[in-house]
Amino acid sequence: MKVLNSLTSISTLILILNNISIVSFGQDSLKNKFEREIYIKYAPTSLLNPLYPAIHFASEFKPSKKKGFQIELAYILKHHLLSKSENGFKNFDSENKGFFTKVEYRSYFNKLPDSYFAFQLQYIFNDYKRTDTFDATPQLTGLNTFCSTCVDDTYGIRKNAVGLNVKFGKQFFVYDFIYIDCYIGLGINYLSNEHSKNIELHKYPAMADSPVGYYFAHYPGSYIFPLPTFASGLKIGYLLKNK
Repeated sequence: MKVLNSLTSISTLILILNNISIVSFGQDSLKNKFEREIYIKYAPTSLLNPLYPAIHFASEFKPSKKKGFQIELAYILKHHLLSKSENGFKNFDSENKGFFTKVEYRSYFNKLPDSYFAFQLQYIFNDYKRTDTFDATPQLTGLNTFCSTCVDDTYGIRKNAVGLNVKFGKQFFVYDFIYIDCYIGLGINYLSNEHSKNIELHKYPAMADSPVGYYFAHYPGSYIFPLPTFASGLKIGYLLKNK
């Protein structure tokens, strides 16, 4: 029932924001009224996102053939589809509660039909729980030692993240008004992770506990993600309106 309510809210917000986009760019649309297009999309690959598995929808408004404006909203699932895996990879073992939204401007190429270059701004909120292994005495830990005093800790993280991405993508119509929108891109992200307890302990993850991924995504404090993030995925879409 909670998921159903969330999906209803997401769908309502998409329609509201899409109407706002239409009004905002209405003047341009009138100049190109025979080229105006509205798309509704679903992103199945978001279900496999290792950090933010989500039910993810989008809507794109194209006032002309050369440009588009896309709005995305997603409900982050409580558990990943690969949670509690046999290998104990704890990045898949979070308990999530959150959402993310993205706003995107697309510029379509004249010489590459249905291909585009895009700038995307995103915001992520996730209030989640994790269990990780930390080193209570890192000063005693050698290079080949997992941890000198290993401590398992279950704790909460309140994450706020803002990101800017650049993307290249292409749309393929597969049947009548149904199409696939696939893309690749790079981005930079600013993270703010507020841990619920033991902040000093959490600055020293055990070497055996995926420390690289922990430092990049879950480390306490506010910081810019140290490496450009790679983005790829696809959406299944439906051309809702074309006139």
